[in-house]
Amino acid sequence: MRLSDRKQQPDDEPIFAASRDPVYWEQFLKRYWSHVDKTEGCWEWYGVVDECGYGRVGIYGMTRKVHRIAFFIGHEYLTDGMTVDHRCRNRSCVNPSHLELVPHSENIKRGMAAKKTCKNGHPYDGHNSQGARICRQCTRQYFRDRYAAQRKVKAVK
Repeated sequence: MRLSDRKQQPDDEPIFAASRDPVYWEQFLKRYWSHVDKTEGCWEWYGVVDECGYGRVGIYGMTRKVHRIAFFIGHEYLTDGMTVDHRCRNRSCVNPSHLELVPHSENIKRGMAAKKTCKNGHPYDGHNSQGARICRQCTRQYFRDRYAAQRKVKAVK
C-alpha cells in the first residue's frame, strides 16, 4: 500500500507532511543523516535515544522514532496497525534492509524468542522460566531480599 492509497495514522502524519514539502524534507534528511553511522551491517543512530534505546528525532515540531522514519525513507510507505520490527534486534539500527513491517503481536513474539537470558544472566530454559520470560532465580532472590528487609525493620522496632 503506497502513501496515496492509505489512510494515515496521526502518529505518522508529520513524516508524510514533511515528505510532501521538498525544502523541509531535504533539510530534515540532511539533519537525519548527520546522526547515522553507515557501516556494513547495522546503521547506528547517534542522535537522541529514549530510555528504551530507540532513536528519536524531531519532525514538524513532534518527536518520532527514527526506525519508522528509516523504514519510510527506504520503502516509501507505512501501513496502519503495523509495527516496524528490527530484524537485527538492534534498537538503534536505522538500516532499512534490517527493518520490516509486522503486526504488533509478531514483533512481541520475535522479541521474546530472541531473549535467551534475564538481565542478571540467568538462562531462560524450561526449569528457570515461568512462561512469560520471568526468571525464577531472580524472583526468588527478590522475595528473599524483601523478607530480610522486613525482618530488619521489625527487629529495630
